[in-house]
Amino acid sequence: MRIKILDDFLLNLFQRFSDWSYEYFGVSNFCWARITSCTAMFIIPVMGIGQVSWFMSVFLPLLMLFARLEFIKRVEEETLHNSEEKGCVNNEAMHWNIRLWQVFSLFWAIPLFPRFPLLVIFLLFIILSLYFIACTPKPPTKSKLRKLLETLRKTWLIAPEPTPA
Repeated sequence: MRIKILDDFLLNLFQRFSDWSYEYFGVSNFCWARITSCTAMFIIPVMGIGQVSWFMSVFLPLLMLFARLEFIKRVEEETLHNSEEKGCVNNEAMHWNIRLWQVFSLFWAIPLFPRFPLLVIFLLFIILSLYFIACTPKPPTKSKLRKLLETLRKTWLIAPEPTPA
């Protein structure tokens, strides 16, 4: 299974980035998946498919976006539910063959980059989204940025906080 080694390597990279962004900024892997999915779906109207019809340029990307966001929401709820029962387990990490199929479709599309650059960028964002979905989220904690902002707020606070009477 040498192909699985590639997936494990990519998943490890995304997991490390996701953990880092959550630790420092409080941005989870599911937030990154939403960002990359939205970016991918908004590329579709720009690709020139929109010249075909209104349905292809506006309605279809929005439908795909809502379906994708609903899928991410379902995976997030399922992962958080599983984490309460048996520790943080993300079942989407098991679908390595789907992610690799997307990676190889990107390699297939790279020669098309001069003629269809947005198609390659679209596929890249879909792959990014799949890998962010497959990451296992960290347990909820305050990010370092939030802690810093709270500390600054407390030190720069001129008037004392009101105490309940």
